Amino acid sequence: MSSEEFEWFEKINWSKNPFQLSPIGKPDLVVGFDEEFQLLENYIRLGYDVIIEGPYGSGKTSLLLCLETIFKDNRLPIFFYAPPESVAELIQIISMELKLNDEVSPQVLYHKLRRSDDKIILLIDEAHDLNFNVAKMLRGLSDLLNISIIYSALNGFSFDKLPKILNTLADRVQEIIYLDLLSEEEVILAIKKRIEDVGGNEVSPFTEDAIKFIAKVSEGAPREAIKLCSAAIALAIRDSIFEIGVDVLEKITRRRPSEIVRKLQRLGAREKQVIKLFVSHPVITTGLVKDELSVSSQASYNVIARLMEKELVTSREAEGRGNEYLPVGLVKRILTQEIVNDILRLNI
Repeated sequence: MSSEEFEWFEKINWSKNPFQLSPIGKPDLVVGFDEEFQLLENYIRLGYDVIIEGPYGSGKTSLLLCLETIFKDNRLPIFFYAPPESVAELIQIISMELKLNDEVSPQVLYHKLRRSDDKIILLIDEAHDLNFNVAKMLRGLSDLLNISIIYSALNGFSFDKLPKILNTLADRVQEIIYLDLLSEEEVILAIKKRIEDVGGNEVSPFTEDAIKFIAKVSEGAPREAIKLCSAAIALAIRDSIFEIGVDVLEKITRRRPSEIVRKLQRLGAREKQVIKLFVSHPVITTGLVKDELSVSSQASYNVIARLMEKELVTSREAEGRGNEYLPVGLVKRILTQEIVNDILRLNI
């Protein structure tokens, strides 16, 4: 922490910046997921395997970390920030947590776990990056009564991707929980809780109007709200501002269209082709991408997933099975003929 940051935080009685982008594992700071917490606690106690799906930045990782906190006293939660790249890596991490000294094969680990008294929860983030070999090992572990596996992934994973990775693993998932974006009231409450957690009072130094502005512009995405708050604090520290109003937020959001344009310019060819589809289709599906780009179903999901990770595309549940995908609000507003022809270098 720089001297300028320290002095600024000291003047507003904050112990630190509450708006770091890293996910949080403190259940009392997470807003909007009370029902999801209750369901997940019940499913874990029943030994279920569960998928948590939601758009990028909706709080999936924080939810997993909170489960790790909740169950650390009566179970052995093992958190993976991403799926292991190999079966050997999966075995190594589980063995380390169980304090097994010897290197073991998949078969030996399976039998050790089968005879173990430990109740284990595998918390696997970014599960949309799961590969076949690791999925096959997880399928075996999911048969053990003392293990629950909780996956978090982008929308569409359970129907569009996991069955194509390993259908028999998809069959073992007993429940799917979909995370919705927060309401404006929930965004405001989440900001208030973070501020009070570091010693602040209510929403100060933000004005009430500024907080409402953040809640509206973030469109209910927790990570987007945190990014706006963090950018506002950085600007306030630089300019020695101790009351953050709408004017400060407007300075930040005015820069955002140019940032989106730069993101679009850096996209790969397939990603640009998918963005191009939004000019003639308000929403798209993996099936449409598969047909228009002449790629496999898995490749179509992968390219959409990359666009979601880059915060250019979001998703929503479609009628029936599966999901549909649409550009985030700012992309939708700037996606003009000029952008498609000049920025994306595509002819339509």
